[in-house]
Amino acid sequence: MSEAVHGDELRFRKAMRWPLAIGAFLFVSLLWSFGPNPLHPGLTGGGFSGLFDLQAHAILEGRLDVEPGEADIEAFVIDGKEYLYYPPGPALIRLPIAAVTDSLDKKLTAPSMLIAWFVLALTTTRLMWAVRKEMRADAELGRWELAMYGALHVSLCSGSVVLFLASMPWAYHEVYMWSIAVVLAAALALIRLANSPTRRSVISLGGLVLAGVLVRGPAGWGLAGAALLMAFWLWRGGVGGVGGDAGRRMAPWVVLAGLGPLGVGIAINWVKFHHPYLFPLEKQIFSTVSPHRRAALAANGGDLVSFDILPSTLTNYLRPDAIRFMRVFPFISLPGRPAPAIGGSFIDQRYRTGSVTNFMPLLLGLSVWGIVTMVRGSTRRATRMLRIPLAASVFVAAPVMIYGYLVYRYTAEFVPILAIGSIVGLTALIATCAGLARRRRMMVLSAISALALFGVAANMAAGISMQHLSNPGPLLDRYVRMQMAFSDITGDPMANNIRRVDELPTTSVADQIVILGDCDAAFMGTGDDYGPWEPISMREWSVAITIDASINDGTLINLGLVGEPGSAPSSIGIQIADQQFRIRISRPDKLLLGEWTPYTDDVAFEQQILVSTQYRVYSVEPTEEDDMVVPFVIYANDRNFPRFFAPTETEVEGVTLEFTPLANSDLCNDLVALMDGAS
Repeated sequence: MSEAVHGDELRFRKAMRWPLAIGAFLFVSLLWSFGPNPLHPGLTGGGFSGLFDLQAHAILEGRLDVEPGEADIEAFVIDGKEYLYYPPGPALIRLPIAAVTDSLDKKLTAPSMLIAWFVLALTTTRLMWAVRKEMRADAELGRWELAMYGALHVSLCSGSVVLFLASMPWAYHEVYMWSIAVVLAAALALIRLANSPTRRSVISLGGLVLAGVLVRGPAGWGLAGAALLMAFWLWRGGVGGVGGDAGRRMAPWVVLAGLGPLGVGIAINWVKFHHPYLFPLEKQIFSTVSPHRRAALAANGGDLVSFDILPSTLTNYLRPDAIRFMRVFPFISLPGRPAPAIGGSFIDQRYRTGSVTNFMPLLLGLSVWGIVTMVRGSTRRATRMLRIPLAASVFVAAPVMIYGYLVYRYTAEFVPILAIGSIVGLTALIATCAGLARRRRMMVLSAISALALFGVAANMAAGISMQHLSNPGPLLDRYVRMQMAFSDITGDPMANNIRRVDELPTTSVADQIVILGDCDAAFMGTGDDYGPWEPISMREWSVAITIDASINDGTLINLGLVGEPGSAPSSIGIQIADQQFRIRISRPDKLLLGEWTPYTDDVAFEQQILVSTQYRVYSVEPTEEDDMVVPFVIYANDRNFPRFFAPTETEVEGVTLEFTPLANSDLCNDLVALMDGAS
């Protein structure tokens, strides 16, 4: 029997190579933005993709605080030093590279996430087999059963929020990839420890608890709690008392395997924040610039954790209507508006949030079946042992249910629960259907496969939207062109998604395009409140400047403003001295001065006000400097909102300014033609 089981295990692992290959193709495609871009960051310029690089360089210098100003709004200012709230786990992976170069800073998140995905995929294969061995050790392993497990493998690793995480290689998604992988690996270690309470299995569990501690606080605390639960279970005799003496001898060491790593996490958090597990949100830089964050902290007793938030999280993460079907590419998306607050709770941040019910229906359905299987009294005791790894995943996910922040990536907290529950549920379903006729078993396989494919399609579509809408410039242009191409072959439904406006509305409809004036600007709506619009194109200008001999040295010539009067706008102008001029940009945060350039009296010279939608800035050309830019997306009153360059109407004696609008972008013209052609 042992040889047969060993042979079946090899067959199982070989069969799972196919779903692993499919999942890897899907994950890498989105992670690399559908091209050979293995170092692709989440945002243009690498914003929030370099946080762990900062931490790695700090560790190499013997400290936990990072360089001031580099972590932006994510930094916590404690005793004059800036810290990240994330544990340093992903930074430790970077140490060998950070020790020799900083040229890969902000570029290592995608490789790190890919490694985490392979850990997850390989762990999923072994976890499936471990569960099957607990529940159906003596059953024959056939092709139908392998296909069922293959469909579930695809669903877990590339038909869930795991695939969506690949859309944005930045720190927020990287930590969840590693958290999921580590928690599931720990679940597998718990099963192996229960079956073979040896020193090696205890060390393995302790190492994974430490990994959880170093990746995310909730993962570390949850796995430590599961280790204590396992220690109690072993001390009580394990499964049916078999191997009970070995289990009792190992129980104290299992306690140490849980509490030892937890002590490491507590020590790290204490050094940074003087608390065993909390971090002082009121000292985060974002809290100093966000009135809404400060109001949320006040409403929730000084932090963002409250049981009053539970109705909001429970509703939004499980609601059956948190998905949107569209007539334009990519046809499926997150809900069109931010997740609502329920029951009077005060939520810090609310984004468009898909639900587990809508985006992972197969995993949810099988998990319900699996959990019922594990808790009912008639279940064999070995199967009920699986409650311990399930409890570990519940411990990890629990904090997010009372945390005042609603976003789809947070459903990643539920993936370990869904993984363990769905594997048990599928194994129970296979046992139930094993005696059915082949035709009926194939119908069951078809239903399972269809739900798995829907999860792939939904999460890939949501990821495509997220990736492209977060990156104006070439990526957003590609997205709009793809929408136009699909619209062209489906009856031009996109034409109804474009409208002309006189001024940019304060709120947006997701995926709706607005065009200001005669292509003065074109924007796509995000549907979110904090940044409702992303630029497709904006008007650029040329100004011919003529200066006569009567002008005084030191004269400032204003060319125009970016922003609104009374709201600290930025000004773009030139300064005159000694028959030379230089660009002068006055921003609320700094004054920028260009190099001096000679001019000739009464001879016009030209400057251009150009736009980079990719970096969301106006620039002045020609100039020798790279940093002579003005951001046109301004953060004020908890919103990122675009502002436009307005040519000056002020006259300066001895100066003639002639402004000429540059040609519309081809993409904006094509959108206008599409809209006008349908009217």
